[in-house]
Amino acid sequence: MHQADEADIEERWATLRVALADGRVDDESRMEFWCLLERRLRRMILDGPANDVGASRVRGRFAGILRDPHAAEDFLSELAVDLVRRFEEGFYHHEDFRNLGSVEGLGRIASFGFVRKRAISHLRRGAAAGVVGLPRDAGGARSLDGGEEGGLAATLVAAEGDSMDEDSSSGLELLAGARDGQPVLQLDLDRIRATAVIATAGLELDPVLDPGAESHPRIVEAVGSTLRRDLEPDPDTAVSEAHARARRELEGEIGRAVDEIVEHPGMEVATIERWERRIAQARARLVIQPLDGRTLADLCGLPSTNAGEQRISNYRKALHDLLPQLAALVAGEGDS
Repeated sequence: MHQADEADIEERWATLRVALADGRVDDESRMEFWCLLERRLRRMILDGPANDVGASRVRGRFAGILRDPHAAEDFLSELAVDLVRRFEEGFYHHEDFRNLGSVEGLGRIASFGFVRKRAISHLRRGAAAGVVGLPRDAGGARSLDGGEEGGLAATLVAAEGDSMDEDSSSGLELLAGARDGQPVLQLDLDRIRATAVIATAGLELDPVLDPGAESHPRIVEAVGSTLRRDLEPDPDTAVSEAHARARRELEGEIGRAVDEIVEHPGMEVATIERWERRIAQARARLVIQPLDGRTLADLCGLPSTNAGEQRISNYRKALHDLLPQLAALVAGEGDS
């Protein structure tokens, strides 16, 4: 690399490392992250001009994995998009970056071992699929909060594909607002008769329910009828404190998982995916089910944690009917 290029990278990294340490995800920081990581990946994988793939060659250590420069370019783009997604989700927001030079800092994000393992995974995935030429919007959906071996009674789903209808777009906006703790959700109770289900929904979604919704008085009544009378200092405060505790615990769980990925950049792809699934599950719970069975049992005076978990199970089964605005983002366990 030319000395001028090295100086440019070091100068741009000096700005980016502060953004990483400060936890910034603004457009300028995102673009710097993208540009520096793409430059690093290209230098690691390809030898030749960046604007002429045909005149490039795959570097020796990747030549046995990526069949030609075009395959290398595809892999490079795919990995860069994934790294930027992680940047946006806070994977690299660490104080440690503040004092690192570009070589060590970028190396922590995309080490040679990490990139090579991802290239091998890319090769295996391509070889195993055996199907090419599918339309871009033919991809299926992936569960955000399903378990390792399958879904819960209902799971939030992230759509994959380029097209999105107006209802799905609206659902995503609502989901984003709820994720940020805004009171934007309105429950549809037309098909729900069980007071316990309404009360559980009201308790689980308490911070994000729209108090001006037509269904809200019925929810308040159901919740009031199921809460213990002796909650201290009072029922409303007890519910608020339970949500605050649950948010702290789930955000701590997310933070620990992020740290695990950041601190072990060379871990196997399957291991990374397991940690990422834990993060996704915790984030989904923050939206639709922050309170666990034990907390619900305590708030409602139920005889056991199992009784609380059963109420949560019944509530999750009713999510399709309760939140039709999010129907495009919610799938039943039996859906394919």
